[in-house]
Amino acid sequence: MKLLNKINLAAQEKGISSLSGKILMLLKYPFKNYLLCELASHVPNFLVPMIHRLRGVNVGQNVCIDRTTYIDNLYPDLVNIEDGARITAHCVIVCHVSAPEKMKKTHMPFHKEKVIIKKNAFVGVNSTILPGTVIGEDSVISAGSVVSGNVPDRTLVGGNPARAIKVFKDIE
Repeated sequence: MKLLNKINLAAQEKGISSLSGKILMLLKYPFKNYLLCELASHVPNFLVPMIHRLRGVNVGQNVCIDRTTYIDNLYPDLVNIEDGARITAHCVIVCHVSAPEKMKKTHMPFHKEKVIIKKNAFVGVNSTILPGTVIGEDSVISAGSVVSGNVPDRTLVGGNPARAIKVFKDIE
């Protein structure tokens, strides 16, 4: 019975109500969200963007994603990485927050939002990108940062929570 409740909850979070939709979700999830994610962590870095495209991540051209980067398992389709972006080792990109059931009812409801990493952005080692974040063009996220909200174009941010450190004038 617990498993059925978990399936129904996952389907509800994805907006799926029909039985056939739930069955399709159960068939696709292990392949798309687990096996491909695992595969991405064991192939050479030049193949990682292609694997994430297969998962549903919108990945532009000339993008570098380190194989140790974790991209949301449940909602990879909510991640958009534009041309020329670089995501370094051990970064985490999440698009949803799902707290325990009791917390959902009181003060932390389920929510999901897109994450957009714009052209030529650079995400430093061990950074975490939270739901709803937009990283501007030519921006730099310093190592170990926790980023939420908007990062303006051509801005260096860092820390936990990430704050603007420097604005770059002209980048060619």
